[in-house]
Amino acid sequence: MAVFNVPQWEGITVMHYFFSIGDIENGNDLEECLDIYEFRIPAGFIPVGNDGGGNAILLGTTESYYDQIYFWDHENEPDLDEPDMSNMYFLADNIWDFLDSLYEDGDE
Repeated sequence: MAVFNVPQWEGITVMHYFFSIGDIENGNDLEECLDIYEFRIPAGFIPVGNDGGGNAILLGTTESYYDQIYFWDHENEPDLDEPDMSNMYFLADNIWDFLDSLYEDGDE
């Protein structure tokens, strides 16, 4: 099982899966996830994965956050008309650095 640290959060979590295109049967279809998170995550980010506990792994798509990877904590989702980054935690400068940060959980 691949896990990763979330700095400034409660420790580690599991990399459950990355979203894919057209995988509706398993519930990790990117298009479906974009609909779910559309008004819940700030503009300039797209969900690319999930930790299995309802939290998302986000990819920055705008200049300020381009290529950066963030952890989105659903339990601290702000109740705002426009979402902000108060429940998001920086993970890596790019997807490659994020993948390099994944490690095998020795307890499993």
